[in-house]
Amino acid sequence: GAKMIMMIDDNITLNPKRLLELCETIIKEGHNDLWYWTQVSSRGIASVPELSRAMAQAGFRSVFLGIENVSKRNLEQLKKGDIVEYNRKAIRLLHDNKILIIGGMIVGNPEDTPGDIEENFRFFKEQGVDFFFDQILTPYPKTGIREELLKQGLVTNPDDFTRYNGFWANVRTKHLSDKELEFIRWKLHRE
Repeated sequence: GAKMIMMIDDNITLNPKRLLELCETIIKEGHNDLWYWTQVSSRGIASVPELSRAMAQAGFRSVFLGIENVSKRNLEQLKKGDIVEYNRKAIRLLHDNKILIIGGMIVGNPEDTPGDIEENFRFFKEQGVDFFFDQILTPYPKTGIREELLKQGLVTNPDDFTRYNGFWANVRTKHLSDKELEFIRWKLHRE
């Protein structure tokens, strides 16, 4: 009786050919009458152009696309590599196949300025990302990024984990306070 199936696998596009085979099997077995939703990476989608078409035929109507950030400096710090062109290509391929994109963005990186954050929001708008899911970098316990941010003195809330949800600023940048980060994010959403 299910109408929608959400695949919780943020690594499903580490091997895009595996997802392509899954889509082909869904189609072959006649299960493409459901609405499928999953997380995908830009690199995975962009590297196999026929994947988006197969996903659409299999019943994938929406995806969470981890765009992360468009600043080259921030992508290096997040150890994501230069994925901006992959982002553009993935967005185009998914939209060409009428798949809705919920784009994930992380702001509040150590070097972020108001202009950097605005650049990310502008990219999402210019590329036609259907929905934004933006989060403020959060220093979750036992992560490498937390240790790095603590060393730099950028963690403003090291103890109250009830605010560790990606929406409250628990960090500052070298250019913005935690309150300024929250305000800029709010302001860009209003626009």
